[in-house]
Amino acid sequence: MKKLLFFTASYCGACKAIKPIVLKEAPEKGFELKMVDMDDEEGAYMADDFKVRNLPTLIVLDEQGIEVKRAVGNTAWKEVQ
Repeated sequence: MKKLLFFTASYCGACKAIKPIVLKEAPEKGFELKMVDMDDEEGAYMADDFKVRNLPTLIVLDEQGIEVKRAVGNTAWKEVQ
């Protein structure tokens, strides 16, 4: 199963806008969803590992954990489907 990493933060307006859509539709599209909250330390470390610079960022990983797609901004969900 492909994994979808959703990098988000409480201060990000675009993140709040797409969050309900991603939460509802990601499982329907066959993604295992992992929310990565930039407001905590673990999220900040993951963002550094994945070189996330802008929010929201969606990253699709294949079954081996290799990044296959990345999209940034309020249209990110449309781009990764």
